[in-house]
Amino acid sequence: MIKLIQTEADLKDGLSLITNVFEKFQVPEYSPEGVTSFYRFIDKDFISKLISRNELELYGYYLNYQIVGVLGIKLPNHISLLFVDEQFHKKGIARALFEHVKN
Repeated sequence: MIKLIQTEADLKDGLSLITNVFEKFQVPEYSPEGVTSFYRFIDKDFISKLISRNELELYGYYLNYQIVGVLGIKLPNHISLLFVDEQFHKKGIARALFEHVKN
């Protein structure tokens, strides 16, 4: 199931997923400055401000009430985040999130 992330608990879980996947797959490829910049962008307070100002929407892909994928749209139509839990790679979750926001 895909839905807009709206609760504090879901936001916390979504940001945790993003952080874990980023650290596993992206950090080795980023410069120290790039890592710092990314962490600033996914800071809970910063993301919350973007959401409250209707500048960003976060969608979660849920399996058994657990977020296993997150897609962020910087409004009106820029994908700024797309992360899927490592255990669920190659299962069509990123594609499903993309198709959901595309329609």
